[in-house]
Amino acid sequence: MQEEAGQLFRDIAISIMISFLVSISVIPTLIHQLYKHATMKKPNLLQRSSIDPALVSFLMAISRFCPKNTFTRLLTVFFFTSMSVFIIFNLKPPAEYLPQGNRNLILNILIPPPGYSVAKYKDMGRKIYEASKPYFGEADKDGFPVIKKMFYYSF
Repeated sequence: MQEEAGQLFRDIAISIMISFLVSISVIPTLIHQLYKHATMKKPNLLQRSSIDPALVSFLMAISRFCPKNTFTRLLTVFFFTSMSVFIIFNLKPPAEYLPQGNRNLILNILIPPPGYSVAKYKDMGRKIYEASKPYFGEADKDGFPVIKKMFYYSF
């Protein structure tokens, strides 16, 4: 893609890649640094969880296993990256919300000086239509796409 739309999509892609790199490198390292000297305390009444203790134990075992050594870190990064790619490809919505591209449409907005009559507006619209009439059709002319739809708006 070129022009403004291409630049916008490039900027979005760059920000997503930076977010991805931060999420797999900076955040786990920071969490590890924050919790490496933490000691387990018995939770008080307000800290108790309503989640099943077996599930909590399982999740904590996984969180202790992941940063154990270089192999488990790489395995964790590979696992979550591959799961993300798998989910993206399987749950990707259809691209119907994107523009259809070249629709061979001309939109005219006519802003005449104040005080013109409706008949004058219609006359100006007819002149625009007559001037562009040779460019209507079904097949391309001289390497340029033909106009399939045209309307104008005047106020």
